[in-house]
Amino acid sequence: IKCYDDALKLDPGYFKARNNKAVSEIQQGSQFILRVYKVRDMLAHEDPNRTPAMTEKLVRAEQENTDRAMRHFHAAKADLMEILRTRPNDVSALGNIASLDFMFLSAVDPNALDEAVDYMEKSIAQAVIQNDVKVIAYAEHGDIFFFRAKARSKARKLEQSSADLLQAIKNYQEFLKRAAGDPNAKHVQARLHLAESYYKQGGDIPPDEDDGTDPQVRQGSAQGINVQVGRPFKLHSPPRPERR
Repeated sequence: IKCYDDALKLDPGYFKARNNKAVSEIQQGSQFILRVYKVRDMLAHEDPNRTPAMTEKLVRAEQENTDRAMRHFHAAKADLMEILRTRPNDVSALGNIASLDFMFLSAVDPNALDEAVDYMEKSIAQAVIQNDVKVIAYAEHGDIFFFRAKARSKARKLEQSSADLLQAIKNYQEFLKRAAGDPNAKHVQARLHLAESYYKQGGDIPPDEDDGTDPQVRQGSAQGINVQVGRPFKLHSPPRPERR
């Protein structure tokens, strides 16, 4: 990151260095998210020898790693937004902001999912114009709609949830049409079936919905950018052992 900072001091308009710096920030933040997951695993595991003081130490570690991750993510978004200030049709910056908002910043920003939908839509539209479409973008766009539908269903905004599920279905179908042999295809297919089912139910999604992709979450978070199929990071950890 320091090397990119040095390059940008010499040429603030060097957008490739700024994009690479943002990607590095996201990758570093993702490593802190992996530490959060490890701490959560330890908190969820019942250990009769763990004292309240040890539990408190783990809780602090979870928060500290989350905070450090978010600082990297916010720094990355600032750089990506700076790219868009002078290059509003930059496909990579648009797509990276969408991924960042969806996978990580939606944990702290209630508007992040709405932004992710818009940025990914613009990224895909520009990629089509530039004849540079990455088919995984359709799957991720579908995921963003799917999880916004979940949020809207939880808020009992079922009409809006249904509209999002319909958009998720269309994006999943487009991905499968273009990349049926992709390693992510079976997960996209599973989520497509769920989206179709919930759409038929009027957008009502069970709060404990499980599409079977949980094993993908940490791998996706570790990649940190252009995440494949997975779930966005959440701030809340598993139930912690009560103090004795």
